[in-house]
Amino acid sequence: MMSHLIKILSTSASFAGVGYNMSKVQKGDAELVCEANFGALSLLEPRRASDYIHYLQMIAKGNPRVIKPQLHAVLCVQGKSQATDKLPEIAERWLWGMGYRKQPYLIFAHNDTPNDHLHILSVRVKKNGDWIDPGLEWIRTRKVLNEILGINVPQLAREYADQALDYSFDSPERFVRILEAKGFFMLRRREQLLMCYYGKAQHSIPLSLVQQRSANYRVDTGRMNEVRRLFLETKKLFSPSLTGKSQLLPGRRASKFSGYTSKMAIMLEQKLGIEIIFHNRKGCLPHDYTIIDPKNRAVYSGAELMPLHQFTRADDLHATNQQQTQYSFER
Repeated sequence: MMSHLIKILSTSASFAGVGYNMSKVQKGDAELVCEANFGALSLLEPRRASDYIHYLQMIAKGNPRVIKPQLHAVLCVQGKSQATDKLPEIAERWLWGMGYRKQPYLIFAHNDTPNDHLHILSVRVKKNGDWIDPGLEWIRTRKVLNEILGINVPQLAREYADQALDYSFDSPERFVRILEAKGFFMLRRREQLLMCYYGKAQHSIPLSLVQQRSANYRVDTGRMNEVRRLFLETKKLFSPSLTGKSQLLPGRRASKFSGYTSKMAIMLEQKLGIEIIFHNRKGCLPHDYTIIDPKNRAVYSGAELMPLHQFTRADDLHATNQQQTQYSFER
């Protein structure tokens, strides 16, 4: 849903994040784009990783109860942004919003991955010995970033809900898929569907309204046949075999497994705007899939167009050198 991602990494007692980023600078894979509030250390030339670490450790000793005083966060955008030069400003404003305006901090820009990203480092202990409470930090992190970017999540949720209600769908479950694809966690409470984001309900939709819209669903046979034809043609060029999917994060890391996709599914979304969502239980291969068709403002059950085993079978693939793990759905 959001173009920018910010993630707080694991804490450290030794400020290992400083050493990691300074080594990246020495290799030419990163640049120190901002440093602030290091006092007399800023007059020293050249400044080494150990200089920054000793300074941060000195402040951290003001509160020995804080066992892991390092703050290490990453701010990134998908791909190579046209506004990379604005990222350091966003990172600084995020630090200020999180209570680190007067803290010593470092911001590094990395250029060694497909995604533009910054590493942000500071200390959780203040010079007077107080500390910056990390309670509910993961919620505040996104809230502060949204404010900086001018993103009004409740308003955005209402807009997405209105758009989704204009789609053609055969059940509340299909309707929910549209909003889940936008990044919301959907929850049913009594007779309301709640659109949740970062642990908080941002908008509610009457279930009766969704049921009413789904009762009006009519199959568009012409569009169904057109989409089916597009699937069969795309299968000849791009592998439909399933591969695991994970959310890319900076620093050459990937998050935990987040679902399934295929080269064909990726191409359908990039070139035609048709989104394929595979459904699987934890630890299992997909048992169904859903198709979101923005052009026709419709959501289809995969079974309506093509059985899953046929949709993911690569028998008709003409392209060569398709190197990926294949999963068979043949019974």
